[in-house]
Amino acid sequence: MQGDSDPRLLVVDDDDVERRLIQSVLGDRGIGLDFACTGQEALAKAEETAPDLILLDVMMPGMDGFEVCRRLRASPSLASVPIVMVTALDDRGSRLHGLEAGADDFLSKPYDIIELRARVQTILKLNRFRQLVAERSKRQELEKEASKHSKLEAIGRAARGMAHDFKSYLAAIRIRTDLILQKIESGRPDPADVQAISRAVQEAREVIDGILTFARDQDVTTWPLDLGTLVRDLEPSIEDSRIPPVELKVTTFASPLVVHGNPIQLRRVVMNLVQNAFDAVASDGHVEVRTEWAEVPPSAASEAAVGRPRPHAILAVEDDGCGIATENSSRPVRRSGTTAPS
Repeated sequence: MQGDSDPRLLVVDDDDVERRLIQSVLGDRGIGLDFACTGQEALAKAEETAPDLILLDVMMPGMDGFEVCRRLRASPSLASVPIVMVTALDDRGSRLHGLEAGADDFLSKPYDIIELRARVQTILKLNRFRQLVAERSKRQELEKEASKHSKLEAIGRAARGMAHDFKSYLAAIRIRTDLILQKIESGRPDPADVQAISRAVQEAREVIDGILTFARDQDVTTWPLDLGTLVRDLEPSIEDSRIPPVELKVTTFASPLVVHGNPIQLRRVVMNLVQNAFDAVASDGHVEVRTEWAEVPPSAASEAAVGRPRPHAILAVEDDGCGIATENSSRPVRRSGTTAPS
């Protein structure tokens, strides 16, 4: 019995005796057999059945095997199907003619039954292997394209984030530059303003380094660090981003809150959250940045927390702005940064 995955052989021969012979020799070999008596019928049957191998007689009335072979090779869907031409012609010229038409191999009439079986089964196995290789190659190409598309999307997101970061740094530089110009006019320049500009430039450079690391497919290095120390080190930069009279409060937990991360990326997270908070409040608003320790319930913690609360280091950025409109948010708004197992 033949299954759906059995290879299919199209036999093209106008001789009924030859067709019955092939049926008897190959019919019990797990091969699906289809037959055509003329060249036109062969072309139509090949398009219909998409065979794995075509056994094509050369000498047929009307359209001979050479012409059928040429037309099969001209069809995009059949161009790669193996074609074995069957001929009683044993001269070198006929075989060269067949190769020029696109034949892959030849069998001579009358058939040698053992050779017929061996040749057909070998070609079918090679063709199936070729199909598997082609399918794998196509799958790899699709995966490559999907990966490329995914990376382009990620680069787009990174570019948007980088634009946001640079907007913050440029705002800080502009504010401090205006202050320097005002103080120069009054004869009271303040070195702290120049230091603030230097910090903004350094942080902008770190953003560029992060984008280059991503573009080169380099792994991001992470190590244990104290979240409170990171926030305290950032406090001058956070202050640089503040536009008075907005009030700012920075509070860090008394004990170290050790998390595993990349300091450059974590600083970007903090600065983005802070800038969003500053953008959200009115001129008389309040922004608070704090780190704290808490037992997070399993339902709210990471997947690693199974069945019991776990201590987490918490970074929170809160403001008294208007929040996000309900139509733009599917969940309650809480301006919090990130949590990580302590």
